[in-house]
Amino acid sequence: MLRSLVGSEMCIRDRSTGTPLWKCNGVIDRMPGSPALIPPFRFGMVEPGVYRGAYPSLKNYRWLDRLRLQTMISISFFPPVQDLVEYCAHRRIALHHIQVAEAKGKEKEALPLSVPQMCEALQLMISSLNAPVYLHCVDGAHHTGGVVMCLRKLLDWQASAIESEALRFVKTISKAESKFVAKFCKEWVEAPAATPCLVTSDSRPDPGWSSESQAAAHP
Repeated sequence: MLRSLVGSEMCIRDRSTGTPLWKCNGVIDRMPGSPALIPPFRFGMVEPGVYRGAYPSLKNYRWLDRLRLQTMISISFFPPVQDLVEYCAHRRIALHHIQVAEAKGKEKEALPLSVPQMCEALQLMISSLNAPVYLHCVDGAHHTGGVVMCLRKLLDWQASAIESEALRFVKTISKAESKFVAKFCKEWVEAPAATPCLVTSDSRPDPGWSSESQAAAHP
């Protein structure tokens, strides 16, 4: 990978072609010869301003630029890669890393997060100060899906609806994941100062995490 300064802007370029992969200032969509917009693997919108997917790579940064992210929640067994650290630093995106054990065995990433880790991720996601948020794990599957399932429980979704949505991104939901979500209590998640607590249908904010309006419970 080659890096060069263009005026006061830093570009990361493909080593073989010299094509800019992302740009730290300006509108990257208008860069001549820039590559196509490519979302991260298993990308999806959870709610307006809340997104999920796999670990982003250089080819995904232009897509992420369009989301105007304020926060990125990175769940992995390794520290954030340098390219991601630099991207978030130059975009002024708050990068929060949640360290998990490396998955082993045939049910890769099927073990859920610990309760403190889950609460940390959820509290970051529901604070209006952090939106827009991008949540990801290595492949955008079980760890990410587990957090989203617990978020849906905060929003009073029925269990069948929670599992139906999760199965759009994974082939199966492990017994450990189902058990964790079933036992997860809303009261474990502390209400952030910037938004009401998501523990009752009366206090739930809208999908954009605005404290001025409220969303109806999922059927």
